Amino acid sequence: MARQRYARIYSHGIAVVGIIVFILTAHLFTQTLEGADSPGCRQVFMGPSYARIRAFDESHTKFASKYSLYLYREQGKDPLPADNAAEFLDGIPALFIPGNAGSYRQVRSIAAETSNLYFDDNVGAKNYDFFSAEFNEDFSAFHGRTLLDQAEFLNEAIKYILFLYSSKPNPPKSVLLLGHSMGGIVARVMLTLPNYIEDSVQTIVTLASPHAAAPLTTDGDILRLYSAIDRFWYEGYHLPKDSIQNRRLLNVTLISITGGLLDNTLPADYTTLGFLVPESHGFTVYTTGINHVWTPVDHLAIVWCSQLRTQILRMLLEFADDKVPTKQKPLQDRMKIARRRLLTGFEDVCNQDKNIQNTLLDRAIQLVVDDSQVKFLQSHEQLRISEPTPKLIHAFDLSDQTSFSLVSSNIQSWNKFAENRRHVSVLLCNKYLKEVPTSKVFVLSDQESSDKLTYVCFDAKDDTHVIPNSKADTLRETSSGGRKQPFDAIRYNSKDLASYEYAFIFTGESEDFVAADVKPDLELVASESLLSLILGDTNIEIPLDRPLVSNIKRRK
Repeated sequence: MARQRYARIYSHGIAVVGIIVFILTAHLFTQTLEGADSPGCRQVFMGPSYARIRAFDESHTKFASKYSLYLYREQGKDPLPADNAAEFLDGIPALFIPGNAGSYRQVRSIAAETSNLYFDDNVGAKNYDFFSAEFNEDFSAFHGRTLLDQAEFLNEAIKYILFLYSSKPNPPKSVLLLGHSMGGIVARVMLTLPNYIEDSVQTIVTLASPHAAAPLTTDGDILRLYSAIDRFWYEGYHLPKDSIQNRRLLNVTLISITGGLLDNTLPADYTTLGFLVPESHGFTVYTTGINHVWTPVDHLAIVWCSQLRTQILRMLLEFADDKVPTKQKPLQDRMKIARRRLLTGFEDVCNQDKNIQNTLLDRAIQLVVDDSQVKFLQSHEQLRISEPTPKLIHAFDLSDQTSFSLVSSNIQSWNKFAENRRHVSVLLCNKYLKEVPTSKVFVLSDQESSDKLTYVCFDAKDDTHVIPNSKADTLRETSSGGRKQPFDAIRYNSKDLASYEYAFIFTGESEDFVAADVKPDLELVASESLLSLILGDTNIEIPLDRPLVSNIKRRK
């Protein structure tokens, strides 16, 4: 009897715990997402048409009865194929790989925007021809053998796609891969197989793909396959250069994009590349942190979200180089473009891309000003301007400073500022030395003034990054296509400032606001537990006299 009573108590306890977990889960899923967590994707429009590549049949692949290949054409823009699709191919080949139970038609949003950017906005020197694989809604997330079949089929598809271009001048030797969900894993598997064509893949972009772990572990083949491809990719960057792994991955760029909180299908942690790919070859990025996007995206919307697809495709069009056989720029150039397009610009890995470190004399500006025009601020002061002050130059002495931060509603290049004197311009300067010749000379002083000062300066405009407009009611209003323009921001560290003595800030005739300082970052720690972060709000007190940059971390 006692045993039965304890058994009942135990079963009741399990039931209560289950109910609590269910209620907690329901609570989390029914919460209305607000602020930065609220969905903000814009709808997209397109005129899709698809041409099945029927010539790619049993004579080219043993999977012809199971899978097929399509070519996307945007109506009214791309040349439409008739009997011979190869005659209408005029761009760089790209291949879309759908995910678990996905469809070849999912390529339509991305491929349509590529044509819009190329034909309407004149972005890029060469367009892309988007092919798409049709796996007949195979469940690739449940079966390792299916993943291998799809990867083997796609390697054969790439061989045929390259054959379609073989009669053209300077034909391509590689195909860009864009994979959604499990399609991104298939792309990684392709490079490990015996039928992979050397150097046929230079760039892989994955959307909500589970790189870190298999989404389901019900099939032993998937676990073994994940282990094998992870080992291959890890060894590709750690074995000698003459190894097959290193040869295949040496020039490959891999970018993993995740939608974050709204993706209820795949946790964001699954999409990290972790130790697999070094920063020199790829990275993982959340859509909430991508410039002009700033919104979480769900698992399916990640292939059509308007703001996201625009940023991705601007990046891919910049990758293109029709002059070389790979049709892609070198690895270092691609990574620099990817960091500029997809990262905020304030990450440590972006420090290597700052233009202010390039002090070539052909970029130098000789500036002549009156001593009375320059107003120096103390290191503990913060510059705040909300009205035009066109005749005054605000300056910070950069000696022994570890940082320089500036935010403005509009920062323009010095050349444009010199022409119209409208918006804000920022120069980093040194006192003029006669041994330093410059071709660009700008005189801002009164000709009769005797207190003239001459500086050699470099424009900070190229190091400007956009941040959300704090005056917008939602992030959607300030993202790409929104009614409010984002703000501009500049951030330099001690290494960037080591070569300069002064930071000059010029304000024009427009009513642009400026905030700047050289104060060290403020470090704040949130002490709340993980449970309190899940169930409630977190309140952090920030002092009024804080610097422009404050870093908030959770206590471990």
